[in-house]
Amino acid sequence: AHLVEALGAGANDYLTDSMDVAVSVARVRTQLMLRQAMRGLERANARLHKQSYADALTGIANRRRFDEFLADEWQRAQLGHTPIALVMLDIDGFKALNDVLGHAAGDDALRRIGAALAAAVLRSEDLVARYGGEEFALVLPGVPIEGARVVAERVRKAIVDLQVPHPDLPGGILTVSGGAASVVPAWGSRPGTLVRQADAALYRAKRNGRDCIAL
Repeated sequence: AHLVEALGAGANDYLTDSMDVAVSVARVRTQLMLRQAMRGLERANARLHKQSYADALTGIANRRRFDEFLADEWQRAQLGHTPIALVMLDIDGFKALNDVLGHAAGDDALRRIGAALAAAVLRSEDLVARYGGEEFALVLPGVPIEGARVVAERVRKAIVDLQVPHPDLPGGILTVSGGAASVVPAWGSRPGTLVRQADAALYRAKRNGRDCIAL
């Protein structure tokens, strides 16, 4: 009866006083090996889970992670009646860069920009993500529009400081345009509202001559 209860409670094996010592040692060794294998599997699963949220080229968060993070922070901002900001960044003339210097140069530019953004965004609670193609996004929980502008300008300048060659742009270096928006989410609203506002600001920055931030 005790054996049935133990196995039913999750035990993997059992030992008795009358059991041969060699058998007991073998059973203990087997359980230790199984536990070691399980820990290895748990670590592998954790690595795979982390990789599923990382952009393969730049190593920063991918679009899947961006969508989940923004949804979570949007809900938190609704509950706390606090602002949430979004900065959308787009590389200026990226197609021309690929056409003139080749896709290898384009990939290298994306990697360098991803690293520069990650270094320039200082708070651990913020998210830096590759939104898609040559577009990046910064999610800044608790940040009003003026704070979003400061962060956006800092990352824009950080990318200029990289001095990535771009023969088709003024000055011969790669630049980005950015759109920043911030809102205190109303009940029933969705994160897409903020994305559309930041996107609209980004297009204004492009129309204003690029290498600038619009709010």
